[in-house]
Amino acid sequence: MRGHAGRRRLRRVRPWRGHDSHFHIRLHCPEGQPGCQPQAPVPPGDGCDSSLAWWFTPEARQPAPRPGKPAPPPALPAACTGILAAP
Repeated sequence: MRGHAGRRRLRRVRPWRGHDSHFHIRLHCPEGQPGCQPQAPVPPGDGCDSSLAWWFTPEARQPAPRPGKPAPPPALPAACTGILAAP
């Protein structure tokens, strides 16, 4: 990835606490899919600005606080469970 095209793509890769061993991929909702909930747009910039400085602080090195019992994972939509069950 070179030049502006590479920089534009990199803006979609952002550090996120608790995601040091994996990442999420944002997909657009296809038209006509009532169960799909669109996400907020990626923030402006490429993530290599002053907001990156937080990741080098002592606070960032501490585990994220987890009050109470961990929440159960959310239930998958029926459309997803059908895909996962397919041979």
